[in-house]
Amino acid sequence: FFFLMIRRPPRSTQSRSSAASDVYKRQVSTQSTWEINKKNNTMLQRTFSFLAKRQQLWSIYTRPSSYFSTHQSPLDNIPKTDNLKSAAIILAGSGVYDGSEITEAVSLAIQLTLRGVTPSYFAPDKNQMHVINHLTGEQLEETRNVLVESARIARGEVKDIGTLDVSKFDALFVPGGFGAAKNLSTFATQGNKMEVDDQVERVIREFHENRKPIGAMCISGVIIARLFGSNVGGTGVCLTLGEKDEEKNPFRDAIGVAEGFGNKLELNNVLTPSIDRKHLIATAPAYMEHTATPGEVFRGIGHLVEEVDKLCSLP
Repeated sequence: FFFLMIRRPPRSTQSRSSAASDVYKRQVSTQSTWEINKKNNTMLQRTFSFLAKRQQLWSIYTRPSSYFSTHQSPLDNIPKTDNLKSAAIILAGSGVYDGSEITEAVSLAIQLTLRGVTPSYFAPDKNQMHVINHLTGEQLEETRNVLVESARIARGEVKDIGTLDVSKFDALFVPGGFGAAKNLSTFATQGNKMEVDDQVERVIREFHENRKPIGAMCISGVIIARLFGSNVGGTGVCLTLGEKDEEKNPFRDAIGVAEGFGNKLELNNVLTPSIDRKHLIATAPAYMEHTATPGEVFRGIGHLVEEVDKLCSLP
């Protein structure tokens, strides 16, 4: 009897069990149907979304060329300069650690040309102080020429700085990069005892004497400080080499050196150039703010170009 109890429940119990089983099966069946419908709806939604995106992309790909002549990007709305029409740019090689900072140099070229300004490139025809492997930071046992390396940025259109005729240009620009401290000057090795390359000094002084604006970026501002500081034979100028924040500016010691030359230093961020209207000098921190993004550097140099254009109108 016990065996039978285990093997087969009484009829009444069996009937109730069967009824409960049927209800459970119906619930499972209903739930499964709902889940299937939900999955189908999700798949349909994804399909419609995909088709809509494909239609959108197709409409972009098949736009007539006339579309792009009538629809402009924000960069197309940058106004042309009023006074600045031609600019000389001094390069110091190619690459942040031993030449010109490429992002700064290219940002300058774009900001100028968007405003209708024609840039011309110049560089000293001499060997670099040294050559740095930009991947490892190690010095390489080879020699490179500043003029030849600068041609990488200028797409071959660069001339010996000795041929630069100040009368042909409205303003002068000098991008940053360690090349400014190594090839255009000796700041990297001599600090406050630094000297400036003869031809670089000639060009900067001629622009200044002819009341033509000078725009310097990043560490190249220290060259301006050395040439015009009140403690080194000049009258002193106002400029910026970025902020003194330890995280943002690992090269903040340059601020003290520039002040020591007899200049007023403004502690500006990457987007804010310093303007000396008396001496027609504008400086931008650029990558002196080490944590700046390429976009911020680009915008900051754009503000610098705008200010130099205004300086061109001053007597």
